[in-house]
Order: sequence, then C-alpha cells, then structure tokens
Amino acid sequence: MGGQESISNNNSDSFIMSSPNLDSQESSISPIDEKKGIDMQTKSLSNYSKGTLLSKQVQNLLEEANKYDPIYGSSLPRGFLRDRNTKGKDNGLVPLVEKVIPPIHKKTNNRNTRKKSSTTTKKDVKKPKAAKVKGKNGRTNHKHIPISKQEIDTAREKKPLKKGQANKKNDRDSPSSTFVDWNGPCLRLQYPLFDIEYLRSHEIYSGTPIQSISLRTNSPQPTSLSSDNDTSSVTTAKLQSILFSNYMEEYKIDFKRSTAIYNPMSEIGKLIEYSCLVFLPSPYAEQLKETILPDLNASFDNSDTKGFVNAINLYNKMIREIPRQRIIDHLETIDKIPRSFIHDFLHIVYTRSIHPQANKLKHYKAFSNYVYGELLPNFLSDVYQQCQLKKGDTFMDLGSGVGNCVVQAALECGCALSFGCEIMDDASDLTILQYEELKKRCKLYGMRLNNVEFSLKKSFVDNNRVAELIPQCDVILVNNFLFDEDLNKKVEKILQTAKVGCKIISLKSLRSLTYQINFYNVENIFNRLKVQRYDLKEDSVSWTHSGGEYYISTVMEDVDESLFSPAARGRRNRGTPVKYTR
Repeated sequence: MGGQESISNNNSDSFIMSSPNLDSQESSISPIDEKKGIDMQTKSLSNYSKGTLLSKQVQNLLEEANKYDPIYGSSLPRGFLRDRNTKGKDNGLVPLVEKVIPPIHKKTNNRNTRKKSSTTTKKDVKKPKAAKVKGKNGRTNHKHIPISKQEIDTAREKKPLKKGQANKKNDRDSPSSTFVDWNGPCLRLQYPLFDIEYLRSHEIYSGTPIQSISLRTNSPQPTSLSSDNDTSSVTTAKLQSILFSNYMEEYKIDFKRSTAIYNPMSEIGKLIEYSCLVFLPSPYAEQLKETILPDLNASFDNSDTKGFVNAINLYNKMIREIPRQRIIDHLETIDKIPRSFIHDFLHIVYTRSIHPQANKLKHYKAFSNYVYGELLPNFLSDVYQQCQLKKGDTFMDLGSGVGNCVVQAALECGCALSFGCEIMDDASDLTILQYEELKKRCKLYGMRLNNVEFSLKKSFVDNNRVAELIPQCDVILVNNFLFDEDLNKKVEKILQTAKVGCKIISLKSLRSLTYQINFYNVENIFNRLKVQRYDLKEDSVSWTHSGGEYYISTVMEDVDESLFSPAARGRRNRGTPVKYTR
C-alpha cells in the first residue's frame, strides 16, 4: 500500500514527523546531545529489528488514517460538511426563526403535519424553505415566505392585489387545508401512464392486493400483517375504488391510536384528493372539491371520527354515480400529474410489502459493502430529470435493495427496461413481495407498468446478465457510498463497456481525486468520463437527514480534457478548504 510506504521505513516502527520550517531554523542541539540521540535511536532500532513490532490494531489504524490523505485515491465526502460562516458578510438571507419556528411554550395542533407526513423520509424534520403558516382555524395555509434578497425584491415589484383578492384566488385554486400539496411540482408524462385499453376491456377487478386493515399502525417494531389489539372497538370504513365498482378497501379509523408507523386516515385523504387532481373530469372534480373535501379535512383536523367516516361515505356515493367511461376518457387526455402522486402510490405499495418485514433489512455487517440504505423518491425524481431519463431508455441499478429505484424509474419515466441487481437474500425476497404488490396495485389504478427485471441473490460482479445489459444502458445508478476500494475497482471493470452518452449516478466520485491517465491503458472508460458534482438536498437518503453530494458521470467519445489540468481536478487548488465541524 502506498500509504504504508510513505510512513514506514523497512518495516520498522520509527516514524519521521517533519516541519515545513525546519530548514529555515538553526539547530540549538549541542553535538554531545545529538550524539546521545543518535545512539539512543540506534539502540531503539536494534530492539525493533529483533521483532518488537507495533500491534496489528495500531497498524490498521494508521492505514485507515492515511487512507484519506490527498495523495491517495480515497476521499471524504465534502458535501456533508457545514461551511464556515463569515462574520459580517451579507449572504442575502433573511432570518426565518421568528417566522417559521413557533415559541416553545406554545402548543400547536400537529394534526396537519401528520396529514402530510412525508413518504420520502422516516424523520419528522421540516425544511424552512416554504413555510406553512398555521391560521386560527388550525388548518395549514400554503404560504411561501421569501428567503433571499432576490425573492423579496421580486415580490415588492409585483403589483399588490386588493384586499381579499389573493385569498379568493387561493381558495379557487386549492383548499386551505389539504393532505396533498396542491401547489407542488408536476410531472409531465413522457408516455401513456394509464392503460386505457385495459380499462375499457376490464370492468371487474380480480386482483387481491394486501388490505390496509391488516397493517399495524403503532407497533414499536416495523409494521406487521397482524391486526392491532382491541380491533372490535375500532371504527372501520371502506373506500370505493374510482375505476372498479366491485372493489372497496377497508381501513381502520382511529384518531386516538398512534400512527407513527402507518396512518390509514392520511392515506384515505390523499387518495380522495388525488381523485380530484388526477382521475375525475373537471365538473366532478370541482364538485368534490367544494362539497366533500372541506368536511373531510375539517374532520381530520378535529379528530372527528364520525365526521370523517361520513365524508368517506359521501365520496363513495359520488364515485358510484359518475359514469366510468367519463373517467376513462379523461385519463386518456391528461399529460401531467402531481409528482407526489407517483411517490404516494409507491409508498402505499411499500407499506403493504416492505414495512411488515422491515427488520430483515437490518441483517448486515455495519460499514461493509452490504449495508442497506435507500435513496428517497424526491431525490430520485430530481436526478432522473437531470439525466433526462425518458421513455424507451434502459435503466440499471447496481445494488437495487428492495427495488425502489427500479420501479420508480419504470413508472415515472416509462423506461423500456428497468433492471436491478441485488445480492442480499432478505432484500431480494422483499423485492419479489414489493413487485407482486406493485403489479396488483397498478391494475387497480389502471396504470401501465413497463418491463421490469431483477437479478436477485446474485452479485453484479461476474454477472452475465449485467454484462449483457451494460452496453445498452442509458442511465446506471451505483450507490457506492460505502463501497471499499476492491469493490470500486470491480465496478470500474464492469462499466468499461458502457456506451457513449450513458450517465452514471453515484454518491461518491467514480474517479479518485488524483486519477491520472495510464498511457498503457488509454482505452479505460474512466479517461472519457465527464464527472459533475452536485449538492444533495436534505432528506434525500434514508440513513441521514443531512444533505451531502452526488455525482453524475457522462461517458464521452473523447478523453476528458480536465485530466490534463491539475487545477481543474485537484482538491489542493480549490481555494479555501472546507473545515470539518461538529
């Protein structure tokens, strides 16, 4: 190892610590003392040469410490560090503490925060970018607070609306208290998401997806498929399928029980609002928004079980009276949907298939190549858009876990083939369960699921199917956050056949900081990678709330010119280094 050679001499244990100003200082050591020091060093070396070596633990520690030296291939991720603040420097931000964070001594109703509990993270952490101001009625109003000078100046330049005019406009656009963010980003459909031919030829649904009532909501362990205790005293309600009159799903309605694991009332609210946002033609959507949604939201906010069940029954009655053909004709014409619809739909599948056996995903060795971690839906949507993943493309996930990234690429982008490879037995078993539930739910909602394929309980190293598909891939995902050097070398070998234009997503750079062209191997694909670093937003991965960094490497036809410019790739030339903080 190169690091070992730089700190040791002929396998001895004498380490030389040098100072950069040593040559500019005059020695104050007398010749007698210097001679004594030489004699002592000689004696010490003689003792070590007889077999007195440092313990293996110390040697391993030194190797690990030196692994992150700038001259070696490994590097610590920089994006997870907090930049040093410059005192007195205007960064263009307005303090939001008084506006966003309520005083500690005041009690606030947290019912609305549970309605929109994120399906992309398990942590209840709020980001102070778009504040949700709570009104006197306890509902959550979607109000954006400007946080930069540019936003403030733009807001001031706009002509102010007359009193009450803005509130009326917002009331027309969306309810003030909702389960879904009605003003959230939209996803433009790149392919026909809804299978119109299937819907027109099938009026009866024959699938058997896992029912909500079988899930636990408040178990300290991950959810199981056994019911909670005292189910006889819990109110239940059935929700009518919007596309198939013969199918209804039963839910438990209990606002007193903890819903930290799974919230059936929130799921009902989201499905009803998505009926308005996605499935229903305009006249019926307006009717639903004006007559049922206000009561549904109010009853949830007030933990009114009777009112909530009554709103569900009114919704069921309305859906049965709408001609099914009108809904199908509407689905044939839509070209965009809320991006959160795909995320929440996949979360429904995840709660039925993965949650009940989530404990199995903890069976791995910490800090090894087999550590399980998930990339969350919002991040995946952003990075798929950056890579321009589209209809007809081939997507591959090396180390696909339970298959989340693979199925999201298939549904969201309409890939011709979404492929995943996973070696761990438990994750592979859960992949099958999730995929089977996904197929049933897609039929229930009339959604088209393109070709999905998995190579399970097999490594992507020396995998014939992986080697066959790599030259066809348009986007490859490699969650290499904890890959060791040996596995990274194997990944490098696997990627050698990737085609020009292929984009590779990774959480650590595929090329080391000091990568140099080996002129004995000029055909190495790493010579033709254009590596771009991006900041990872908070709540993008399952193992930490903090942000970080990720990389998109594009295979080019010619050698990357930055490899000939040390200033463009060396961390020693990046200006003021980022300091590590607690």
